[in-house]
Amino acid sequence: MAIDKNNKYRQVVANPEITSNKEYCDFLYGYLQANSMRGEDGRRFLLKNDCKFTVLVQKMNNVLNRKTMSKYFNFLVDEGLIYEEEDKYFINELDRDSGYLLDFEILNALVELKDRHAIDLYVYLVNLYFANGKKSFIATMRNMKEYVGLATSTTSNNEIVKEALDRLQDLGLISYRVQYLADQNKRFYKFNRVKSRA
Repeated sequence: MAIDKNNKYRQVVANPEITSNKEYCDFLYGYLQANSMRGEDGRRFLLKNDCKFTVLVQKMNNVLNRKTMSKYFNFLVDEGLIYEEEDKYFINELDRDSGYLLDFEILNALVELKDRHAIDLYVYLVNLYFANGKKSFIATMRNMKEYVGLATSTTSNNEIVKEALDRLQDLGLISYRVQYLADQNKRFYKFNRVKSRA
């Protein structure tokens, strides 16, 4: 059975309780979704042999090591995002409050970035864009870091978010600029557009 690339959408996690957890890896979950197959019963799955940690590490270009992969994968199982049945791992469907449907092409492009926070950050921005009536909006570094599970007290994490934002902009998925409030010595991020469909 082949990967169902014609199925236009894949779900990703959009629940801040999960996305902000340091044990959760959007890159791994996105990879599993992008490479899943749809069974005759409609459930998405991957073969167990394709989910061995050493196999996943290799297929994901060694972005994560085996130990880290094991930790992130086991979190997905523990949270009920994926479950084991016979020779397969199935991906549970998420409800509207916990998940977001991404175009397969967009998810695939995000997975190809091999960025640990790009998928979560993108979903966060898409949700803000829609909540603001598809008009420009402002996001703070603190809120973005909180959503993706980075410490807000560490300024070095700003660079991690900034790199992910630049990669999303390079893909044409967002358009943003940094603005400064000189009198308050603060900066914020103004997003003019977030592309939600391929």
